[in-house]
Amino acid sequence: MHLLIGVVASFLPQRYRSALSVSAPAAAISGVAQLLFCLGALIYRYFTFTNNRLFADMNVMQKAGQRGGEAVIMGSGLLLLMEYLIQPLTIVLCYFAFEGLVRLVAAIITQEIVPTLPLYLVLLQQQKLHAIRCERALGERIIDEVRFVESSPCGLRIASCRPKEGWNKLITVAYQDELYEVAAAQEGNPPRPFVYLLRRKPDHKVIRGIHHYDPTEALADVRRQEN
Repeated sequence: MHLLIGVVASFLPQRYRSALSVSAPAAAISGVAQLLFCLGALIYRYFTFTNNRLFADMNVMQKAGQRGGEAVIMGSGLLLLMEYLIQPLTIVLCYFAFEGLVRLVAAIITQEIVPTLPLYLVLLQQQKLHAIRCERALGERIIDEVRFVESSPCGLRIASCRPKEGWNKLITVAYQDELYEVAAAQEGNPPRPFVYLLRRKPDHKVIRGIHHYDPTEALADVRRQEN
């Protein structure tokens, strides 16, 4: 039962199967099953498709054979195959057969669990909708409020309408020809609920990952998203 659950769950993206323990062998089995099922469906549909078309066009094929011989019949068979390959369902089955092969190879060679593309696209759409809801919940984007606080060990206070991704104790923030490090992060009041306290970076400390800060970068972020 555990293996069966793993086989089914291996089709899911990591976010959906995070609570489940899915092994690479289970992913390999699901890849084999997907590949064999799609190949079987392709072969079965091909014989069904050709039988239906040949039966419907029997008189035409007989006349073509009488006039042109075997060459005409072989050419008709090639055209029939091409017609089958461009059917929408045939294209879908070909893709999922190839996807099953990719998932199988990934599970065997790299021990990677590759989800199926439709569910991965669903995840991307959900993440996009979630990002839109979070963006709306945070309110309008405005310029950061920057204050110098000389009486405090933290000489710079930055209040922003959006969180600063990657701002931690390892990053160096450059602002007005000075280098700072993040001392603390606090909750502020709307419309700038994200407050960062920065202190001047000592000369003896190693400089890592310099971020050239601009108080208008929250506005620049939304312009990049729109473009």
